[in-house]
Amino acid sequence: MTILKCRLDSIKWNGTSGLQIACQKTHDNIRKAAISLLEGKIVAFPTETVYGLGANAFNEKAVNSIFKAKGRPNDNPLIVHVSSFKMFEKYFSQPMPSSYDILTKHLWPGPLTILVNSPETLPGETTAHLTTVGVRMPSHPVARALIEISGTPLAAPSANSSGKPSPTTADHVFDDTFQRNEAREVMDFILDGGSSDIGLESTVIDGISEPGKIKILRPGGVTVEAIANIVGIENVIYERNTVVSDDFKPNTPGMKYKHYSPNAKVMLILPSTAHSKKERSDPTEIIKKLPPNQRIGCMTLSGSDLTKKLIKTDDDNLTSQKSSIRDDLEMIPYMLGSSRDTATIARNIFGGLHALDKIKVDYIIIEGVSEVNEGLAIMNRLYKAAGNIDNLYLFKDLV
Repeated sequence: MTILKCRLDSIKWNGTSGLQIACQKTHDNIRKAAISLLEGKIVAFPTETVYGLGANAFNEKAVNSIFKAKGRPNDNPLIVHVSSFKMFEKYFSQPMPSSYDILTKHLWPGPLTILVNSPETLPGETTAHLTTVGVRMPSHPVARALIEISGTPLAAPSANSSGKPSPTTADHVFDDTFQRNEAREVMDFILDGGSSDIGLESTVIDGISEPGKIKILRPGGVTVEAIANIVGIENVIYERNTVVSDDFKPNTPGMKYKHYSPNAKVMLILPSTAHSKKERSDPTEIIKKLPPNQRIGCMTLSGSDLTKKLIKTDDDNLTSQKSSIRDDLEMIPYMLGSSRDTATIARNIFGGLHALDKIKVDYIIIEGVSEVNEGLAIMNRLYKAAGNIDNLYLFKDLV
């Protein structure tokens, strides 16, 4: 397996001449990956959201390789990625709701996935045998160039082992998914385009099941507020899916299975107003009840009351310090950023989970945020990382 470096600033899209790559090495590396895709292999590549694990969306065998490489259940549908409106119209030519026209005009390329009717030529393996499929046009220059040079849409979930935190760097992919024998058998290349800008997967919307309405199936890189500003708040529907049955058939990724979970046990700590049915807890008491001699990662907000309560200094990420609550506990901070900057918090979530998992902490305490703007997508991922309501804690006033 080879990690192929790409220079983002060398890749341009021109309205008349299309894709242009000034750096020959970058062009050669993307071409190598494209050839591998056309040979039926899978390739890890960067997007603006997270790194994806791509295959020719119309190659049934290649798509099956994605599920094997990730250990992903095959009833979990894949999102298909296109490089341009021209490619979208070629492969997904069908009447579209007017809301899709205006949303894609404003938000493509970008982290927005739209649910459309699946063409008959698209294998059932890609759609989990559903009649619909999610499609998006990524804005990351390496992703678009790879799809364009391949000449075919790519089916691509996040490039992590199923259930683990999504990767936001090439190293995350190498340290996680590529360590699986099933991945090494079908994957020759990881394209390295640096860290993902957004750090959360795309927002998935359904504008076809209920005429005139936009349903938010998965919050992500495009905020609900941004969508509402374009189509009108009265036309946007969002319902949290908290519990689903075993026979539930998801029509988009992230709706059924546990996601984004590190090896360490996650404890999600929320403001006391966040959950009416949970008893309020003092974080000090939570720490006191942990087993002896534990290493605890603290993904908290810069300068917050919780941060001040749990750790002595938040100056240095991943620098071990003794707990001020119990001498036998080792506290390892990973600051998420300011509560006022949810975009930065979003970029840091998966990076923090990977970093703390890599140094083998026993527990990860994560401080929740308000569910507005990017905060809605952040909390969607954190609820899934915590796994169940027993791992949620509401803190009392810490003043």
